[in-house]
Amino acid sequence: MGECKEMKEKNKTLVTILMLVIIILATFAVIIEYRFGIFAQTNEEKLPLLVKIFTDENSGATPLKVNFTSLTLYYKGNLQYHWDFGDNETSNEMNPTHIYNESGSYICTLTVTDSSGEISTDRVEILVKLNQAPIVSINMPDLKPSRPFIPIIWRQGISVFYNGQQIRRVIDSKIFPKSLLNLKGFVSCSAQASSPEGNEIVSYSWELRPPAYTSIGGQQKKPAYYFEGQNITIPLFYTYPQAQYDLTVTVTDSKGYTGTSTIKFDVELSPLETKINTLKRTINGFRLNVWHTVLKASLAGPVGSLIYDNIFSKLPSWPLLKLAIILNLGTKWAINPESSLTTQVLTQFLEKHPKIQNIVDKNLERALSALEKIKMKRPSLAGTINKLIDGIQNLRENIGLANKRPVISNEIPSQNSKYLSTDYPEVAVTVEDPEGDPFNVTIHGTYVNNITLLNQHNNTFIATLKTSLPNLTTIYWNVNVSYSDNRWVNATYKFTTW
Repeated sequence: MGECKEMKEKNKTLVTILMLVIIILATFAVIIEYRFGIFAQTNEEKLPLLVKIFTDENSGATPLKVNFTSLTLYYKGNLQYHWDFGDNETSNEMNPTHIYNESGSYICTLTVTDSSGEISTDRVEILVKLNQAPIVSINMPDLKPSRPFIPIIWRQGISVFYNGQQIRRVIDSKIFPKSLLNLKGFVSCSAQASSPEGNEIVSYSWELRPPAYTSIGGQQKKPAYYFEGQNITIPLFYTYPQAQYDLTVTVTDSKGYTGTSTIKFDVELSPLETKINTLKRTINGFRLNVWHTVLKASLAGPVGSLIYDNIFSKLPSWPLLKLAIILNLGTKWAINPESSLTTQVLTQFLEKHPKIQNIVDKNLERALSALEKIKMKRPSLAGTINKLIDGIQNLRENIGLANKRPVISNEIPSQNSKYLSTDYPEVAVTVEDPEGDPFNVTIHGTYVNNITLLNQHNNTFIATLKTSLPNLTTIYWNVNVSYSDNRWVNATYKFTTW
């Protein structure tokens, strides 16, 4: 029992102590809250009205757009705002936006007044620079581009596509076909531009100015054509005439400022066109002899009709027009198959177009076959026809459609001697094939021990004479060389004995 009573007394003591601690802590908390409340109230009454300006831009180029934001502390009631931007412009908004259009240094002032009449101000400096134009340049890889060779065949001959001022007159006409603007151009260029302030380049505008010209009505025209984009290829229609052109690009940045650049470029003739013009001048300055006239007529007939009727009607294309320029069969030009320029141009063209080469080869073969048939029916024309056949063969060989024929040279005795002693023992001749192909050789004539040698190669060939030769007698000896496809070459030599 004594122990139980003692236990109750201890518990009562602990409870009393715990209650005293709680009362002390509560009293301390009340005192702290009271004192801090008085301190806060006292300090709030002593703090002045405070205002601060914040901006998203403090400097930049014209036109400079600035967003202003205000921060106000320790105010009572409502606030009134007055902004002076320093350029004679003001605002009563809390957070205004202002644009400075002139360069210079501006002091922006914000004045704030609260309901108690207290006033506070803040200032910020805005530095506005003059905007600089974009820096621009034109990049054109070739300032002397060669125009493509596009011929047109007229009834009286062959002309260059839209030569000279014709193109500009067509543009002026009411029947100008817009589809011609889709022809792919050969003048390409690009513009490189940058803004000193880092502004975005938003547009590229191009102006092309060809030389002035006289229109159909006799008026002086100064044309200008316009394009858009950083990279352009000028349509063929605008730059085909051989002339000097002015090209200007104008770029605009996101602030509306512009910069320009101008270059000059010269459109020149294509290499093939230059060769053709040289050939025309050569032919026009050459007085045609009978052989050229006959050859022209023969080629214009069997070959020209085959080319135009069989090729152009079935396979119209620019390469064929180029072939017509070079051959020009049946037109006012004459063809000289011995001209190195003619054969060079023809050979290069046909090598690039094997299908056309095959067609031309077949038609020339048909022409040869037709001439052989005519010769059989009209023996009296054999001499003339043989010359025509020889001319076509030369043409085929010179433009690479047939192997070169063997060449007969170094005859002994020489043709220049004309006189031969009665005791001359033999005749000799050198035969060479340019490709090294085999051939057959026959040497025969009056007082000649005739020989025929088969499958020979480049060499000197000898035939003996029947001695002694009669005095004061005309002596003939002939050399016939046959090669592939039953074609042949020959030479005849004539002497007088003494």
